[in-house]
Amino acid sequence: MLIGLMLIAAFSGGLALCLHLLKPGMAKRVRTLLAGGLAGFLPMSIAFGGFFSQAAEMRADGNDEFMLGLLALVVFQVVLWAVFALPAAWWVTEKLDRSAAPNLIETDEETLAIEG
Repeated sequence: MLIGLMLIAAFSGGLALCLHLLKPGMAKRVRTLLAGGLAGFLPMSIAFGGFFSQAAEMRADGNDEFMLGLLALVVFQVVLWAVFALPAAWWVTEKLDRSAAPNLIETDEETLAIEG
């Protein structure tokens, strides 16, 4: 299970890198949310598909089990996105944007002398 969660974080970072390379003009916030959202939703789409394929039988037995199962899937989806996918995409986006920034000249002086 832990390896799977680490793979989701790596997938999120890889998607952020791919979006940085393919669409360099995309805003950082959009890139982070898109990469994190895709990385969090794609693995969970299998769970949602399996759950909704059994939805008719669960609703016939009782609505409580269906709603409880759906709530558990949604909560796990949000936690997966917020804890594993989103931070990895944000970290990669920040690192890539910092490397693209121009290097500033460092100086020990508090004020620069202007000659002229």
